[in-house]
Amino acid sequence: MIDDMTKRRTSPPSQFGLAHGDRTQSDAHAALHTWSTHDVARSQKLDYWVGAICEQLVEMSTSRGAPKDFKGELKSAQCGLVGVNRVIADPLDIVRTPHAISKSSKNFYYLLSMPHTQWSVEQRRQTVMLNPGDVVLVDSREPFELCFPTAGQSLSLELPVDWLGKWVADADALVGRAIPARSGWGATLSCFAQALTPAHVIDAPQSHPLLVDQLGGLLALNADAMRQAPNPSSQTRALCVAIGSVLEDSYATPGLTAAHVARILGVSVRSIHRAMSQQGMTFSGALTRTRMLAAHRMVGDTYLDALAIGEIGRRVGLLDPSHFVRQYRKRFGVTPGSDRRTR
Repeated sequence: MIDDMTKRRTSPPSQFGLAHGDRTQSDAHAALHTWSTHDVARSQKLDYWVGAICEQLVEMSTSRGAPKDFKGELKSAQCGLVGVNRVIADPLDIVRTPHAISKSSKNFYYLLSMPHTQWSVEQRRQTVMLNPGDVVLVDSREPFELCFPTAGQSLSLELPVDWLGKWVADADALVGRAIPARSGWGATLSCFAQALTPAHVIDAPQSHPLLVDQLGGLLALNADAMRQAPNPSSQTRALCVAIGSVLEDSYATPGLTAAHVARILGVSVRSIHRAMSQQGMTFSGALTRTRMLAAHRMVGDTYLDALAIGEIGRRVGLLDPSHFVRQYRKRFGVTPGSDRRTR
């Protein structure tokens, strides 16, 4: 699926007549660009969307299917050296693969957030669960996966590598670490990032260099605060990887608990929860994510069409069919039966 979607990227959004059709010029240096699937033919919506993301942001592909009537809108404007992007779209998982990286002539850091929903980022073999408003930095020079389980709005600030290096001495240490929106400088950064919309960039009463400097200063303050906070040790990261491996092997076990995983790994239950907490995760959240991704693979497999939906739920460890359907809808925005029919 990933390779197929990468091949589809050969048709840029402009070939559908919408790539830069909506453009509002306020001055010689700022323009608002809009990409939308609204007027795109149903059979071309997902192709168009992938093309828009690749053209405006970075080369990416989708790691799971999306309904043919996929809906998405991307608005973008340049604020000095920083690209400001806002996306409203249906649920989707997108990945940046080594192949995509090899095709990219430029790379950036991306500051990402969703103001209203939970989501997750995986980079450097670590999964970070993010609450509404939390901010995370990803590096486009390395593979990553973004999981948007529900429809909603997301922000993406495109930060030049050299620019961020001038503000944050060790920007690499921020990559893949959740910056909480609930307190401290993280709250200030989250509020500033949420307010920095493409429309605000166009009509901002402040100069773009001033806005960019404010963003750099907030990133520097958060970097200082995170350096003082305890950073997960290599042992903690290794334990989380081991937990993930056990979940992949054991997710079909009904009633799987942290105690079961702890016995397999020879550690205490407290160590399981502490390690996952330091990585911004919970055991139940990681287990549900593993189960739902496995269920999605089964729903998408034509060889398993004879399986009842309830049987798929049983095979991922959820014996109550209605509970399975609720969990699936919560993650992917559709029921497994609807997902299978629109495949």
